[in-house]
Amino acid sequence: LIRSDINSQTLTLLHNQHEMNQFYLNEFKTTQSQIIKTLALNTDVINYNFVKNTQAESLFYHFLKADPQIMQLRLIDIQGNEKIRFDRRRDGTIDQTSQEHLQNKSDRPYFKEFILLPENSIGFSKFDLNIELGKVDIPFNPTLRIGMPIVKEGKKQGIIVINYYMNDLVSNIQFNNHSHFFLVDHNGYFLMHPDSKWAWSEYLSPPKKAYEYFKCSSSCFFPLNKDEYRWIDSNT
Repeated sequence: LIRSDINSQTLTLLHNQHEMNQFYLNEFKTTQSQIIKTLALNTDVINYNFVKNTQAESLFYHFLKADPQIMQLRLIDIQGNEKIRFDRRRDGTIDQTSQEHLQNKSDRPYFKEFILLPENSIGFSKFDLNIELGKVDIPFNPTLRIGMPIVKEGKKQGIIVINYYMNDLVSNIQFNNHSHFFLVDHNGYFLMHPDSKWAWSEYLSPPKKAYEYFKCSSSCFFPLNKDEYRWIDSNT
């Protein structure tokens, strides 16, 4: 009877905590969706592939400057070529990449995903580590990308892509949870973990999955449906 009561209380607490976590994520999603819409529907941005203009570049700079979560802001054409790129460095400084150093991103999964988006729709990449020139940033730099197509007279001209620093958001979620907070991807790898030695476990050598840490069956980490829960350790 006591065990059942503790289980019930624990589930109630975790359900409420989960709702709060979801609130933080939804708030982030709503706010950032408005930002990318403003950029993608701006006339100067839409026309940039045809007529380069300082107005579009200035708009990118000021949006990046105003939001410290934004790590990188780019305009990419339909061939995957960066046309405008601004970066916020780790020390907070903001740089615009010169034309000769702009890269082609046509081989990146997020570009292939975002370029297929229909007009007026927004896409979110998976939560991952930032990669530059084919190499993972060291120290690890957790990031999330959102993208939206730029359309002129019914014809797609390219995409806007925003990269976000995600450390602060996830740290806030961890801090506001009543218990240890773990984030596990759909393949069973840790993304975030209270012990930094287990975070981003796909990139460890060798890679390690969550079921190994919890010493349970791999079936514990099959993807869950909405509102579904699963006990990892019945003795918890």
